[in-house]
Formats: sequence, C-alpha cells, structure tokens
Amino acid sequence: MTIERSTFAGMTDYTGVSLADILMHLRDWERNTSQAAANLRAHSIRVEAEKERLQNPRAVLAFCAKFSELFGRYAADLKRLVSELPSGVRDAHVKIVRQLYDSAKHEDDSILRFRNDYVYGALKDESLRHFLEDIYTDAREVMVDFQDLSNLAPRLETFVGSEPPREVLTDFHLKPNVFGLGWNINRTLARINRWWRNR
Repeated sequence: MTIERSTFAGMTDYTGVSLADILMHLRDWERNTSQAAANLRAHSIRVEAEKERLQNPRAVLAFCAKFSELFGRYAADLKRLVSELPSGVRDAHVKIVRQLYDSAKHEDDSILRFRNDYVYGALKDESLRHFLEDIYTDAREVMVDFQDLSNLAPRLETFVGSEPPREVLTDFHLKPNVFGLGWNINRTLARINRWWRNR
C-alpha cells in the first residue's frame, strides 16, 4: 500500500516506508517545485506589466527571480535523486535530501518577510493584494512541503549500500529473446550497482 503524505507540515512518518514509495514522493516534490518555479517566472512578467501600481516592483521582481532560480536548482536535485536511486542509494543521496531541507528552512524567513512587507503591508493599489499573495503562496508552499524531507533523510539512509529492492527495478524489467538467447537487464543493473559502490 502506498503511504500518503501527512496533511500537517513535517509530520509524515517514513518509518518502514519502501524505496518505491519514497521515489513516488520525490517525483511529486520535483513536479511541484518545477511548477512553483514556472509560476514565479510568470508572476515576474505581470510584475513588469503592473510596476507602476506596485509599491516596490524591483524588490518583488528580485524575490521572484531569486526563488524561481532556487526552485529550479531544487528541482534538478530532486530529478537527480529520482534518476539515480533505482540503481542504489548512496551517502550522497542522503546528503542531497538534507541539503534541500536545510536550504528550505533557511530561506523560509525571507519568504515570511515578503509576506509581512507586501501581502500584509500597505499597498499602492489594493486590487493587487491577491496577486502578491499568490506570489507568496507559490514560494511558501514549497518550503512548507520540504519540511517532510527531515523525516525522509533518516529512512533513506537505511537503504545505503543495499541492493535496490525488486519493486524499484520493475520499471527496467526487459528480457529480449533473439535466437533463443535472453538478457536479464535486472541482473545487469545489479552488477553495475555493485561495481559503482565498490569502485
């Protein structure tokens, strides 16, 4: 049975969770983070169009640029995890998860400052408050979502050095048969994994 993420930030319990479920969650994180980066880039276009009606458009543009770029890097790391973990979990993968969590925790303060200054503060044009709230929400939701990474890291660490579970390798299951000869790609991947860990 697939584990569901907790509705409360940072409260998902990854005890005993399979690597297949972890990969599914990482795919969700990568998709959501990429979408947030795209949303912030789109918001920047509107900020440029509405800059005469905004209190400090340069600061809003800087915020969108900073977090769209940061989320792009987060998404690249998550994509790397999704790509590499099926071949075996390494210490570097656990470090990536911890770095993502630490970075999100560190950057959360500047997102809250943006909310206080631009969502809760006085505005030049009150009709743009919902737009500024959308910018804040797109950035903040990623940081809240990443709180579960602190729980995922210790579980991922338990897979370091283990053979990839069979359910993770099922995506690669292929046994072509030409002139009576077969090729077990799962065995090949396992050998590559052992070579990678021992090199």
